[in-house]
Amino acid sequence: YNNAGNYKEYIFVICWYFLSGEFMEYFSFKKKLSVSFIAMLLTASSVQAARKPPPWVQFTGKGYQFCDALLKELKRFDFSQVAPNSRDACSRELIIPHFKQLKEPQWQMMDKELHRPLLRRLFTPEPFYQLGERKNEHSQEEEEEVEKRINSFIAGGGYLRMWKMPLPEWLEEEALRYKLPVTPLNFVQVAGPQNENHKKFIYSQCRGIPLRISEIWTGALYLVNDSLDGPEPRATVYMGQKHGNEMLTWFSRIIRSMVDKGGKLYLYRDIPHFSDSFGISFISSGKSSWINENYCEINWNDRLNHKE
Repeated sequence: YNNAGNYKEYIFVICWYFLSGEFMEYFSFKKKLSVSFIAMLLTASSVQAARKPPPWVQFTGKGYQFCDALLKELKRFDFSQVAPNSRDACSRELIIPHFKQLKEPQWQMMDKELHRPLLRRLFTPEPFYQLGERKNEHSQEEEEEVEKRINSFIAGGGYLRMWKMPLPEWLEEEALRYKLPVTPLNFVQVAGPQNENHKKFIYSQCRGIPLRISEIWTGALYLVNDSLDGPEPRATVYMGQKHGNEMLTWFSRIIRSMVDKGGKLYLYRDIPHFSDSFGISFISSGKSSWINENYCEINWNDRLNHKE
């Protein structure tokens, strides 16, 4: 490159090459290659987008037969038109009651007047489960208000229903340890005609799910004594205090957990399953290890599907 003439000649050759048809053809090929590569990336992205993660995921219960079946049932329905904050409610009100693998227990209707003392206990604004008799006496005005609420409940078609569940075998040993009877557990529930405004609200929130809401409204479950006039005494067995609070025995905690969720009672293959009144979760009375093997919780996959 020390020779100036050779240097100029070298520059000329380079310029000629860039302006030649050979280079332009090569550039055109590279351009096409780049466009093809970009198209391939876009195609891959669209395929990846089509493979979105499933909308429902099991927080717990994967491999548990009932939980797997329930997850499969939820995935059958299109939630694209459902209000984002109502997915759980739509599932509880429409899908789960129609799930063919779940059955209602054989509820017994209870005489409303005969069991008015139980209604009075249920409608009184104080904890249903407590040690001994109620702690505070109510004024006449408060008593009259409770009676009005009961009368209004009955006039609107409300009623009580009961179902007896044999005490699970795995709980019998624990009951005998505390010298408790191993008799069946009495579950009582208030029920009545479904509210028309509630129906309209559910249908407005659950668009796209082609199922009908139950004509029966149901309240929380309660464990009641054999006299059917108050709480189940086995649900209030304490074993001492901790930090100033009474500690329930393991037995009482277990049977209380069946009703504390405030949900509904279903039978799956004749095994009682108790639902939650808020999310989609169930516990079963089938095994003592229910927290691990017999607990099912299914959530909408917001984290992976981008919150709306």
